[in-house]
Amino acid sequence: MPALDPVLIFAIATSIIYILLLGAVFRRTIGGDRSLLILTVVLILGLSWSLSLTFPRLALFSGIRIETLKYRIPFYHIITLTLLFYALTRSFTRRQIPWWFWALGLAWLMLTVIIYENVLGTPEEWWLGGNRTLPRNMGNTLIIGPVWAFLVISGYVILVREYKQLTSPLHKNRFRYWMLGQTLMAIGGGLALFNQRIVGGTAFLLANVAVTYVLTTYRPFDLREGAGRFSVFLINTVLAVGIYSVGFWAASWLVHLYYTTNAWLIWAGMGVALTLLVSPLLMRTHRWLTDMIFGSGYDARDAVREYSASINNILSLEQLTNVITGFMQDTFQVKHSQLVLVNFEEVKASDPPQGYYLLKVVASGEGLPTVAIMADDSPVGEYLRNARIPLTQYEIDVLPRFRETAGPERTWLAGLSADVYVPIFSKGQWVGLLALGAKTSGERFYDNDLALLSTIADQTAVALENARLFDDLRQRNEENEHLNLELTEAYQELERLDQAKSNFLNIASHELRTPLTQVRGYTDMLNESISEKNITPETAGIMAQGLRKATLRLESIVDIMFDVSRVETGTLELDLVPLGMASVLQLATDAWQDALRRRKISVNIVGVDNLPTIQGDLQRLKQAFSNVIQNAIKYTPNGGHIQISGYLLTNPENPEEQAVEIIIADTGIGIEPAELERIFDAFYGAGDPNLHSTGDFKFKGGGPGLGLTITRGIIDAHGGRVWAESPGYDETHYPGSKFHILIPVNPPTPPLA
Repeated sequence: MPALDPVLIFAIATSIIYILLLGAVFRRTIGGDRSLLILTVVLILGLSWSLSLTFPRLALFSGIRIETLKYRIPFYHIITLTLLFYALTRSFTRRQIPWWFWALGLAWLMLTVIIYENVLGTPEEWWLGGNRTLPRNMGNTLIIGPVWAFLVISGYVILVREYKQLTSPLHKNRFRYWMLGQTLMAIGGGLALFNQRIVGGTAFLLANVAVTYVLTTYRPFDLREGAGRFSVFLINTVLAVGIYSVGFWAASWLVHLYYTTNAWLIWAGMGVALTLLVSPLLMRTHRWLTDMIFGSGYDARDAVREYSASINNILSLEQLTNVITGFMQDTFQVKHSQLVLVNFEEVKASDPPQGYYLLKVVASGEGLPTVAIMADDSPVGEYLRNARIPLTQYEIDVLPRFRETAGPERTWLAGLSADVYVPIFSKGQWVGLLALGAKTSGERFYDNDLALLSTIADQTAVALENARLFDDLRQRNEENEHLNLELTEAYQELERLDQAKSNFLNIASHELRTPLTQVRGYTDMLNESISEKNITPETAGIMAQGLRKATLRLESIVDIMFDVSRVETGTLELDLVPLGMASVLQLATDAWQDALRRRKISVNIVGVDNLPTIQGDLQRLKQAFSNVIQNAIKYTPNGGHIQISGYLLTNPENPEEQAVEIIIADTGIGIEPAELERIFDAFYGAGDPNLHSTGDFKFKGGGPGLGLTITRGIIDAHGGRVWAESPGYDETHYPGSKFHILIPVNPPTPPLA
């Protein structure tokens, strides 16, 4: 009977394994389509390598030197498999594979074929000088080897860099399998380069088994956990063997020492003693080693009891968050944890409701994302709502059902740096989320951890709802207090406006009654003089002058009221022409020369001669500046001073954007800081009508109280701004006030029409 060929047996066995691996790939889709496609090609090449070992035995190729071909085919496989495995590593680490990589890989493969097929006709022995020669096959290997080594080392570099950035133990476990596969692939390639086909092929096969297991298995066996549990088993076994060995030795010694026909009693007694001693000891040792290696460090029942007691009667959401996060970090030894509130926001009325989930981190740390929007059909949201069990970040990254997760949602979750998410439900509604970071020990969350987290989430639901209700109530109270304050302020403002309107009407009637009284008086005097025929030209001139003065006053009051109406309705008309600020200010000041002389108030105008011309309405600007100057005269005591200054302002970001600023400063009684904006109101400044004293320039003299309102309307119509500054109101020290008037040189928008 002929002996079985071990190479043929090896080829058949490995071929069967490769076929099984291909079947596993075809059945599963975990890992990404690109990775599976490349892996499929790798497995097919591995299968073809195994089949190539049978060429000399099966004599499939007639007329070809099979013995020579069987040494060349492995080299072609090495080149192709190394290229594909490097590409597979990049795909596994989610790195792009550039097009030029495939071009260079194809060129390298063609070079290998040219060298090994001896297309150039090189001799079998390469002369190195002297009597030294090198076989051509060895020389070929030395030429191809550096490129192979470069790809292998590059794959390791990629894996190490990615591994250092990982925080999830489950992701690290997958990388450990891949590093094992990378190592076996390197060993297999190195052995195959030196014609160790069987051992090299075995290493290749094991490498493919490792990477196929990773790409087709959602959660591969935890190597670190396996090593730890094996260590516990080994230590317990050694301890048990040691104790039993000592016990058996002691029993034998006692039987020899006390030789008796009842030796079985000694053995039975020793067996009972060992049973009573070893079982409890091994159980305690197993528990102690497990806690030490896997770092659970807590008793689930005690943890639940302690947690339940700690969150009872907590109504503050912030305090509840501190208790929850503190408990998580102490119990599970995590680096960080967050409490996330979940609210369903309905977009439109429908059955069932349609909308989105608003997720908000409570007491977010610096740099952490605060709020996120999760669509109603989000894969992550659907899983948490329907499964109602903890979800790991590893599952979101690996499972196909989460591939459609939106980019912003993935970014928000990544910003939390969490390893596991635990949903919180209250009355069937998703109301919260616990996000726990990685354990400080580097261990993953085991099944008992996840079970405890689910129990804690159930305990949290009631406390969270109470805290949210209390927080909402407190927020409502704060909003009500704020609204009450606003209503009080609005009511006070309405009272002030109502009083101002009343005062304005009274003063307006007073302002109108005074010139009307003059008109009536002069008219009566004129009628009486005409009837008595004793009127003289001088008397008629005095009466005419009085009538003219009274009518001018009436006309002025009516014009002011019309101007205020135009300002409030936005119908103030402007006649824009190029103007120089010096002439405008001089005209506005000249109108008050008599008042300034009588009140002994000095005026100084500086910095306006070199200002550029502006586009403005001469009469309106004269009116605006005249009102401000009149205001300064009225509230400056006799002997005071008024300073008018001009400046050119330029926008540093846009040098073509310029404006002129005119500042009118006085040494008067000043303005209360709270009134600096109100003085421009239409019904402000009329004062007490019972104390009203009409006068255009009298100190603290009254008037309709509309001058500054009209001034602001005119300046606004020119695209400018006007505001006031003052340290305060003081009739003793006279702090004074400043009025700033800003007018653009070229208004960016057309003025009001």
